[in-house]
Amino acid sequence: MPQSAPQLRAVLIALAVVVAGVTPANATPAAPAGAAPAIIVERGRSQPVFSYADAVREHVYVEPGSDSDADGRPDRVRVDIIRPKESGPGLRVPVIINESPYYDNAGRGNEGERKVYDAAGNLTKFPLFYDNYFVPRGYAVLNVDMNGTTRSDGCPDGGGRADVLGGKAVIDWLNGRAT
Repeated sequence: MPQSAPQLRAVLIALAVVVAGVTPANATPAAPAGAAPAIIVERGRSQPVFSYADAVREHVYVEPGSDSDADGRPDRVRVDIIRPKESGPGLRVPVIINESPYYDNAGRGNEGERKVYDAAGNLTKFPLFYDNYFVPRGYAVLNVDMNGTTRSDGCPDGGGRADVLGGKAVIDWLNGRAT
């Protein structure tokens, strides 16, 4: 089934973000003992130099500028983030975005893994392996609840306009262009 132009554009934007992050341009050689961790690439592969246990786990809500459920309030897309604690202004890291409507029902992957939250609503387990493989290698991993699913507001749109706007808004937020 062919995809419409807006859907294809959203897929290509997401793919470009992931591909751009695969080989960081600011990769550095091994840091001297006692120096702050930096992304290290050996033989074309990033190395696990960051602590997964110390990784920052947080979430944000991004507004895509739509009201797909017509409740008079802007939709809000939930973004669960895990990143090396050293990341920030002093160390920019590539981002892997995994946007899905299945985090609370069918789950992700062959095992049907779901997000797991604590009593306060903080994510305690990310599904699949992206977090525990890539975070130690200097990547941030974002699990995005598509419009109207899991902990996002709005009406599920099955790849429609609201879903495309939600994914675009997350990319815009990463680049400082969205709230």
